Amino acid sequence: MIDKIFKYTNIDYGIKIVRDSSLWFSKPENFNDPYDCYKNLIKIEPSKDGIAAYIDRNYHTTIREKEKKLNYYLRNRKILVEKIEQGIKERAENMGICCFSKTFDNLLMWSHYANNHTGVCIGFKFNYDLEVFFLYPVKYTSNFPHTDYFVNPETALLDWVLTKSEVWSYETEVRAVSFEKNGIIEIESNIVTEIYFGSKIDPMKKNEILEIISAGKLNIDVYQMRMLDDKFRLIPTANETSCIR
Repeated sequence: MIDKIFKYTNIDYGIKIVRDSSLWFSKPENFNDPYDCYKNLIKIEPSKDGIAAYIDRNYHTTIREKEKKLNYYLRNRKILVEKIEQGIKERAENMGICCFSKTFDNLLMWSHYANNHTGVCIGFKFNYDLEVFFLYPVKYTSNFPHTDYFVNPETALLDWVLTKSEVWSYETEVRAVSFEKNGIIEIESNIVTEIYFGSKIDPMKKNEILEIISAGKLNIDVYQMRMLDDKFRLIPTANETSCIR
C-alpha cells in the first residue's frame, strides 16, 4: 500500500497545486523518456487461441457468430492487429498521467524536476476511494518486456503504462493514472500534507506559498531543505508557517 508520495516541481507549478488544489495529468507522448508507453512494450501477435479469447471478451453473441468472427480474423490477422493498435492509440490520447516519487530528499530529483533546487517538493496522502485516477508504482527492468495482449489485455496495458528501464530507478516513481482524462484534475485540498522548499528557493516565492497556506488555513507541514556541509545530502528542517517579512 502506498502511504505517502511526493512531487518535485518548479515553484510556479507548486504554487498552482497549493492554490488551486489541482494536478496536471500529461499525455504519455509528452514525457521525457521516449520509451514511456512505447508501442513495442505490448506484444500483439494473434494466435488462434488468442483470437478466440479476444472474441469471447469483446463479442457477446451466438457461438455460430463467434465462429464466423474467428474464421474471419484467422484469414485477416493484420486487420485485427491494426484494430487493436488503433484502440491502444486512442487510449493513449485519452489517458492522463501524473508522476510522483516515494522520496522527498533525492539530490538528482531536486536537480532534474525542481528547477535546480529553486522549486518545491510537495507531499500527498491520497485516500483509496479514488474515482478519477488510480495509483501504481512504476516497474523498472533491465530487460525489454513484451507482454502478450491476447493472454491478458489488462495486464498488457498496465505493463505498457508502468514499465521503464532500470536507469530511471532512482526516481522511485509512483504514477497516478487516469484512463479517461488528461489535463487539469482537481483534488481535495487536504490531500496535500507537506511542502519542502528547495535549498535555493527564492524567498519571495516561498513567502507566496506561505501566504496561501495561511489565508486558506491549510493543514500543511512546511520544511526547508538544507545542504549538509560534510556529506552529499539534503536534510529538511521544520519551517515556521508564518510568512517571511
